[in-house]
Amino acid sequence: MKKLNSALTRKRLTAALLAGLLLILPGCQAKTKSEETTPASTSESQTTAATPTPSPSPTPVPPTPTPAIDPASFDESKYLDYDNTSLSWWYSPAEADSEQPATVSADIQEMVDRHNVIWQESDPTEKDLYLTMDCGYEYNRDNTIKLLDEAKEKGITINFFLTHAYLDSSPDLVKRMLADGHFVANHTYNHLNPATTLSEDGIQAMIADVEDQAAAFKEVTGQDMPRYIRPGQGAYSDRVLQIYDDMGYKTVFWSFAYRDWEVDDQPDPTEALQTVESNLHPGAVLLLHAVSATNIQILPDLIDYAESEGYVFKSLADYPLYLEGESAPEATTSETLDTAAAETATAAETTAATAAVAGD
Repeated sequence: MKKLNSALTRKRLTAALLAGLLLILPGCQAKTKSEETTPASTSESQTTAATPTPSPSPTPVPPTPTPAIDPASFDESKYLDYDNTSLSWWYSPAEADSEQPATVSADIQEMVDRHNVIWQESDPTEKDLYLTMDCGYEYNRDNTIKLLDEAKEKGITINFFLTHAYLDSSPDLVKRMLADGHFVANHTYNHLNPATTLSEDGIQAMIADVEDQAAAFKEVTGQDMPRYIRPGQGAYSDRVLQIYDDMGYKTVFWSFAYRDWEVDDQPDPTEALQTVESNLHPGAVLLLHAVSATNIQILPDLIDYAESEGYVFKSLADYPLYLEGESAPEATTSETLDTAAAETATAAETTAATAAVAGD
Protein backbone atom coordinates (compact mmCIF):
# COMPACT_ATOMS: atom_id res chain seq x y z
CA MET A 1 0.00 0.00 0.00
CA LYS A 2 2.84 2.32 0.90
CA LYS A 3 4.55 1.55 -2.40
CA LEU A 4 1.35 2.40 -4.23
CA ASN A 5 1.00 5.73 -2.45
CA SER A 6 4.63 6.54 -3.13
CA ALA A 7 4.21 5.83 -6.81
CA LEU A 8 1.10 8.00 -6.97
CA THR A 9 2.91 10.78 -5.24
CA ARG A 10 5.78 10.66 -7.76
CA LYS A 11 3.34 10.72 -10.67
CA ARG A 12 1.54 13.74 -9.24
CA LEU A 13 4.84 15.65 -8.76
CA THR A 14 5.91 14.81 -12.29
CA ALA A 15 2.60 16.01 -13.68
CA ALA A 16 2.82 19.22 -11.68
CA LEU A 17 6.31 19.90 -12.94
CA LEU A 18 5.26 19.30 -16.55
CA ALA A 19 2.31 21.63 -16.14
CA GLY A 20 4.56 24.30 -14.69
CA LEU A 21 6.98 23.99 -17.57
CA LEU A 22 4.15 24.31 -20.07
CA LEU A 23 3.06 27.55 -18.40
CA ILE A 24 6.59 28.98 -18.29
CA LEU A 25 7.64 28.20 -21.88
CA PRO A 26 4.94 30.24 -23.71
CA GLY A 27 5.83 33.29 -21.63
CA CYS A 28 9.51 33.01 -22.52
CA GLN A 29 8.68 32.47 -26.17
CA ALA A 30 6.39 35.51 -26.21
CA LYS A 31 9.09 37.65 -24.69
CA THR A 32 11.66 36.39 -27.16
CA LYS A 33 9.30 36.95 -30.07
CA SER A 34 8.59 40.47 -28.89
CA GLU A 35 12.29 41.24 -28.77
CA GLU A 36 12.77 39.82 -32.27
CA THR A 37 10.02 42.03 -33.76
CA THR A 38 11.75 45.20 -32.52
CA PRO A 39 14.39 46.14 -35.13
CA ALA A 40 17.83 46.30 -33.63
CA SER A 41 18.57 49.54 -35.44
CA THR A 42 15.64 51.44 -33.89
CA SER A 43 17.27 52.19 -30.59
CA GLU A 44 20.52 53.05 -32.35
CA SER A 45 18.87 55.49 -34.77
CA GLN A 46 16.96 57.13 -31.93
CA THR A 47 20.17 57.56 -29.99
CA THR A 48 21.90 59.07 -33.02
CA ALA A 49 19.06 61.56 -33.63
CA ALA A 50 19.00 62.64 -30.02
CA THR A 51 22.73 63.30 -29.84
CA PRO A 52 23.93 64.50 -33.27
CA THR A 53 27.63 64.60 -33.92
CA PRO A 54 28.71 68.24 -33.49
CA SER A 55 30.23 69.94 -36.53
CA PRO A 56 33.79 71.15 -35.98
CA SER A 57 34.09 74.91 -35.47
CA PRO A 58 35.63 76.61 -38.51
CA THR A 59 39.16 77.80 -38.02
CA PRO A 60 39.15 81.63 -37.90
CA VAL A 61 40.87 83.12 -40.92
CA PRO A 62 42.90 86.20 -39.98
CA PRO A 63 42.54 89.23 -42.26
CA THR A 64 45.12 89.40 -45.00
CA PRO A 65 47.68 92.00 -43.94
CA THR A 66 48.38 94.84 -46.32
CA PRO A 67 51.84 94.14 -47.75
CA ALA A 68 54.40 96.79 -46.93
CA ILE A 69 55.73 98.90 -49.77
CA ASP A 70 59.48 98.91 -50.31
CA PRO A 71 60.49 102.36 -51.59
CA ALA A 72 63.64 100.87 -53.11
CA SER A 73 61.49 98.76 -55.45
CA PHE A 74 60.28 101.88 -57.28
CA ASP A 75 62.30 102.94 -60.30
CA GLU A 76 62.06 106.70 -60.74
CA SER A 77 62.95 106.48 -64.43
CA LYS A 78 59.61 104.78 -65.04
CA TYR A 79 57.82 108.05 -64.23
CA LEU A 80 59.83 110.56 -66.24
CA ASP A 81 57.07 110.87 -68.84
CA TYR A 82 54.74 112.27 -66.16
CA ASP A 83 55.00 115.99 -65.44
CA ASN A 84 56.22 116.83 -61.94
CA THR A 85 55.22 120.49 -61.88
CA SER A 86 54.00 121.15 -58.34
CA LEU A 87 50.31 122.11 -58.21
CA SER A 88 48.10 123.17 -55.31
CA TRP A 89 44.58 121.81 -55.24
CA TRP A 90 41.99 124.45 -56.04
CA TYR A 91 38.45 124.52 -57.33
CA SER A 92 35.75 127.02 -58.25
CA PRO A 93 32.69 126.79 -56.02
CA ALA A 94 29.22 126.85 -57.51
CA GLU A 95 26.77 129.62 -56.73
CA ALA A 96 25.88 129.66 -53.02
CA ASP A 97 22.85 127.56 -52.01
CA SER A 98 22.58 126.08 -55.52
CA GLU A 99 23.51 122.54 -54.40
CA GLN A 100 25.61 122.35 -57.57
CA PRO A 101 29.06 120.74 -57.64
CA ALA A 102 32.31 122.64 -57.65
CA THR A 103 34.32 122.79 -60.88
CA VAL A 104 37.96 122.65 -61.94
CA SER A 105 39.66 123.48 -65.23
CA ALA A 106 39.43 121.00 -68.09
CA ASP A 107 43.08 119.91 -67.86
CA ILE A 108 42.85 119.27 -64.12
CA GLN A 109 39.57 117.41 -64.59
CA GLU A 110 41.24 115.17 -67.15
CA MET A 111 44.10 114.49 -64.75
CA VAL A 112 41.95 113.64 -61.73
CA ASP A 113 39.69 111.45 -63.84
CA ARG A 114 42.70 109.56 -65.17
CA HIS A 115 43.97 108.93 -61.66
CA ASN A 116 40.53 108.29 -60.15
CA VAL A 117 41.06 111.05 -57.58
CA ILE A 118 38.39 111.50 -54.91
CA TRP A 119 37.20 115.09 -54.55
CA GLN A 120 33.45 115.01 -55.20
CA GLU A 121 31.14 112.36 -56.56
CA SER A 122 31.11 112.69 -60.33
CA ASP A 123 27.50 111.65 -60.82
CA PRO A 124 25.74 111.60 -57.43
CA THR A 125 22.41 109.83 -57.14
CA GLU A 126 22.03 110.41 -53.39
CA LYS A 127 22.72 113.34 -51.08
CA ASP A 128 25.92 111.89 -49.67
CA LEU A 129 28.39 114.02 -47.72
CA TYR A 130 31.96 113.04 -46.89
CA LEU A 131 33.12 115.05 -43.88
CA THR A 132 36.92 114.94 -43.74
CA MET A 133 39.02 116.31 -40.91
CA ASP A 134 42.74 117.00 -41.32
CA CYS A 135 44.67 116.48 -38.10
CA GLY A 136 48.11 117.98 -38.60
CA TYR A 137 48.85 118.46 -34.92
CA GLU A 138 46.94 118.43 -31.64
CA TYR A 139 46.58 122.04 -30.58
CA ASN A 140 43.89 121.42 -28.00
CA ARG A 141 42.88 117.90 -26.94
CA ASP A 142 39.49 119.21 -25.85
CA ASN A 143 38.72 120.02 -29.49
CA THR A 144 39.09 116.44 -30.67
CA ILE A 145 37.32 115.03 -27.62
CA LYS A 146 34.35 117.34 -28.21
CA LEU A 147 34.43 116.47 -31.89
CA LEU A 148 34.30 112.74 -31.19
CA ASP A 149 31.63 113.17 -28.51
CA GLU A 150 29.44 115.13 -30.89
CA ALA A 151 29.91 112.65 -33.73
CA LYS A 152 28.98 109.79 -31.42
CA GLU A 153 25.89 111.58 -30.13
CA LYS A 154 24.73 112.42 -33.66
CA GLY A 155 25.67 109.01 -35.04
CA ILE A 156 27.77 110.27 -37.97
CA THR A 157 31.00 109.10 -39.57
CA ILE A 158 34.03 111.37 -39.92
CA ASN A 159 37.01 110.70 -42.19
CA PHE A 160 40.24 111.69 -40.43
CA PHE A 161 43.60 112.28 -42.13
CA LEU A 162 46.54 112.17 -39.72
CA THR A 163 50.14 113.34 -39.81
CA HIS A 164 52.74 111.67 -37.63
CA ALA A 165 52.85 114.67 -35.28
CA TYR A 166 49.21 114.06 -34.44
CA LEU A 167 49.55 110.28 -34.21
CA ASP A 168 52.58 110.60 -31.95
CA SER A 169 51.00 113.13 -29.57
CA SER A 170 47.52 111.59 -29.31
CA PRO A 171 47.58 107.81 -29.79
CA ASP A 172 44.67 107.41 -27.38
CA LEU A 173 42.48 109.71 -29.47
CA VAL A 174 43.44 107.85 -32.64
CA LYS A 175 42.41 104.58 -31.02
CA ARG A 176 39.13 106.16 -30.00
CA MET A 177 38.51 107.30 -33.58
CA LEU A 178 38.77 103.68 -34.67
CA ALA A 179 36.73 102.36 -31.75
CA ASP A 180 33.94 104.82 -32.59
CA GLY A 181 33.84 103.57 -36.19
CA HIS A 182 35.46 106.50 -37.98
CA PHE A 183 37.64 106.22 -41.09
CA VAL A 184 41.29 107.07 -40.39
CA ALA A 185 43.76 107.54 -43.24
CA ASN A 186 47.15 108.94 -44.24
CA HIS A 187 48.16 112.62 -44.30
CA THR A 188 51.86 111.66 -44.52
CA TYR A 189 54.57 111.53 -41.87
CA ASN A 190 56.04 115.02 -42.24
CA HIS A 191 53.34 116.88 -44.20
CA LEU A 192 55.77 117.60 -47.04
CA ASN A 193 54.97 118.80 -50.53
CA PRO A 194 55.30 115.49 -52.41
CA ALA A 195 56.22 117.02 -55.77
CA THR A 196 59.01 119.06 -54.19
CA THR A 197 60.22 116.05 -52.22
CA LEU A 198 60.22 114.00 -55.40
CA SER A 199 62.31 116.52 -57.35
CA GLU A 200 64.74 117.37 -54.53
CA ASP A 201 65.11 114.11 -52.61
CA GLY A 202 63.91 111.42 -54.98
CA ILE A 203 61.15 108.88 -55.20
CA GLN A 204 62.29 106.86 -52.20
CA ALA A 205 61.97 109.90 -49.92
CA MET A 206 58.52 110.72 -51.26
CA ILE A 207 57.29 107.17 -50.75
CA ALA A 208 58.87 106.96 -47.29
CA ASP A 209 56.91 110.04 -46.18
CA VAL A 210 53.76 108.02 -46.82
CA GLU A 211 54.83 104.56 -45.76
CA ASP A 212 56.57 105.63 -42.54
CA GLN A 213 53.25 107.05 -41.40
CA ALA A 214 51.42 103.85 -42.32
CA ALA A 215 53.96 101.80 -40.35
CA ALA A 216 53.69 104.09 -37.32
CA PHE A 217 49.90 103.83 -37.44
CA LYS A 218 50.04 100.04 -37.40
CA GLU A 219 52.50 100.09 -34.51
CA VAL A 220 50.13 102.28 -32.47
CA THR A 221 46.81 100.66 -33.39
CA GLY A 222 47.65 97.15 -34.55
CA GLN A 223 45.66 97.84 -37.72
CA ASP A 224 46.65 98.46 -41.32
CA MET A 225 46.08 102.05 -42.37
CA PRO A 226 43.64 102.25 -45.30
CA ARG A 227 45.42 103.23 -48.50
CA TYR A 228 43.80 106.62 -48.87
CA ILE A 229 46.17 109.59 -49.02
CA ARG A 230 45.65 113.30 -48.62
CA PRO A 231 48.92 114.84 -49.82
CA GLY A 232 50.74 117.20 -47.50
CA GLN A 233 49.95 120.87 -48.17
CA GLY A 234 47.31 119.84 -50.70
CA ALA A 235 50.13 119.66 -53.26
CA TYR A 236 50.48 117.20 -56.11
CA SER A 237 51.66 116.64 -59.67
CA ASP A 238 50.75 114.24 -62.43
CA ARG A 239 53.85 112.22 -61.52
CA VAL A 240 52.96 112.16 -57.83
CA LEU A 241 49.44 110.95 -58.57
CA GLN A 242 50.78 108.16 -60.78
CA ILE A 243 53.16 107.01 -58.06
CA TYR A 244 50.32 107.04 -55.52
CA ASP A 245 48.30 104.94 -57.97
CA ASP A 246 51.10 102.40 -58.28
CA MET A 247 51.45 102.29 -54.49
CA GLY A 248 47.79 101.29 -54.31
CA TYR A 249 46.61 104.57 -52.78
CA LYS A 250 43.50 106.59 -53.56
CA THR A 251 44.23 110.32 -53.51
CA VAL A 252 41.65 112.45 -51.68
CA PHE A 253 41.14 116.19 -52.21
CA TRP A 254 37.92 118.14 -51.55
CA SER A 255 35.12 120.19 -53.08
CA PHE A 256 34.79 122.58 -50.13
CA ALA A 257 37.25 124.13 -47.68
CA TYR A 258 37.59 127.48 -45.99
CA ARG A 259 40.22 129.32 -43.97
CA ASP A 260 39.74 127.61 -40.63
CA TRP A 261 43.24 126.46 -39.63
CA GLU A 262 44.69 129.67 -38.13
CA VAL A 263 44.15 129.04 -34.42
CA ASP A 264 44.84 132.67 -33.52
CA ASP A 265 42.59 134.05 -36.24
CA GLN A 266 39.44 131.96 -36.19
CA PRO A 267 36.47 132.82 -38.42
CA ASP A 268 33.25 134.08 -36.88
CA PRO A 269 31.09 131.02 -36.05
CA THR A 270 27.87 132.47 -37.51
CA GLU A 271 29.54 133.42 -40.78
CA ALA A 272 31.44 130.13 -40.92
CA LEU A 273 28.29 128.06 -40.46
CA GLN A 274 26.53 130.00 -43.21
CA THR A 275 29.52 129.52 -45.52
CA VAL A 276 29.65 125.77 -45.04
CA GLU A 277 25.89 125.28 -45.30
CA SER A 278 25.61 127.33 -48.50
CA ASN A 279 28.27 125.19 -50.20
CA LEU A 280 26.76 121.77 -49.51
CA HIS A 281 25.99 119.72 -52.57
CA PRO A 282 25.30 116.02 -53.24
CA GLY A 283 28.53 114.02 -53.21
CA ALA A 284 30.55 116.81 -51.59
CA VAL A 285 33.86 116.14 -49.85
CA LEU A 286 34.18 118.71 -47.07
CA LEU A 287 37.57 119.62 -45.60
CA LEU A 288 37.59 120.99 -42.06
CA HIS A 289 40.43 121.16 -39.54
CA ALA A 290 40.21 119.69 -36.06
CA VAL A 291 42.37 122.48 -34.59
CA SER A 292 39.61 124.99 -35.34
CA ALA A 293 37.59 126.07 -32.31
CA THR A 294 35.03 127.51 -34.71
CA ASN A 295 34.52 124.14 -36.36
CA ILE A 296 33.95 122.46 -33.01
CA GLN A 297 31.40 125.13 -32.12
CA ILE A 298 29.42 124.95 -35.37
CA LEU A 299 29.55 121.18 -35.92
CA PRO A 300 26.29 120.31 -34.07
CA ASP A 301 24.30 122.88 -36.05
CA LEU A 302 26.00 121.86 -39.30
CA ILE A 303 25.07 118.21 -38.77
CA ASP A 304 21.48 119.09 -37.89
CA TYR A 305 21.12 121.37 -40.91
CA ALA A 306 22.64 118.88 -43.35
CA GLU A 307 20.46 116.03 -42.13
CA SER A 308 17.35 118.23 -42.26
CA GLU A 309 18.16 118.82 -45.94
CA GLY A 310 18.36 115.08 -46.59
CA TYR A 311 22.15 114.65 -46.53
CA VAL A 312 23.79 111.53 -45.14
CA PHE A 313 27.34 111.56 -43.73
CA LYS A 314 29.32 108.73 -45.31
CA SER A 315 32.65 106.97 -44.97
CA LEU A 316 35.16 107.32 -47.79
CA ALA A 317 35.17 103.53 -47.87
CA ASP A 318 31.72 103.88 -49.49
CA TYR A 319 32.80 106.45 -52.08
CA PRO A 320 31.86 105.25 -55.59
CA LEU A 321 34.80 105.00 -57.98
CA TYR A 322 34.42 104.06 -61.63
CA LEU A 323 36.65 101.26 -62.83
CA GLU A 324 40.05 101.88 -64.36
CA GLY A 325 39.75 102.33 -68.08
CA GLU A 326 36.17 103.58 -67.96
CA SER A 327 35.37 107.11 -69.01
CA ALA A 328 34.20 109.59 -66.42
CA PRO A 329 30.43 110.20 -66.52
CA GLU A 330 29.33 112.83 -69.02
CA ALA A 331 28.41 115.23 -66.22
CA THR A 332 32.09 115.70 -65.44
CA THR A 333 33.62 115.95 -68.90
CA SER A 334 36.10 118.76 -69.35
CA GLU A 335 33.85 120.68 -71.75
CA THR A 336 30.94 120.68 -69.33
CA LEU A 337 33.14 121.75 -66.46
CA ASP A 338 34.88 124.42 -68.51
CA THR A 339 31.55 125.97 -69.44
CA ALA A 340 30.26 125.76 -65.89
CA ALA A 341 33.45 127.26 -64.52
CA ALA A 342 33.28 130.18 -66.95
CA GLU A 343 29.69 130.89 -65.95
CA THR A 344 29.98 130.52 -62.18
CA ALA A 345 33.55 131.23 -61.09
CA THR A 346 34.54 134.73 -60.09
CA ALA A 347 37.99 136.05 -59.28
CA ALA A 348 37.06 136.36 -55.61
CA GLU A 349 35.78 132.81 -55.44
CA THR A 350 38.86 131.43 -57.14
CA THR A 351 41.13 133.35 -54.77
CA ALA A 352 39.21 132.08 -51.76
CA ALA A 353 39.28 128.52 -53.02
CA THR A 354 43.00 128.67 -53.74
CA ALA A 355 43.71 130.04 -50.28
CA ALA A 356 41.92 127.09 -48.73
CA VAL A 357 44.88 124.78 -49.35
CA ALA A 358 47.48 126.85 -47.52
CA GLY A 359 47.83 124.88 -44.33
CA ASP A 360 46.66 122.04 -42.08
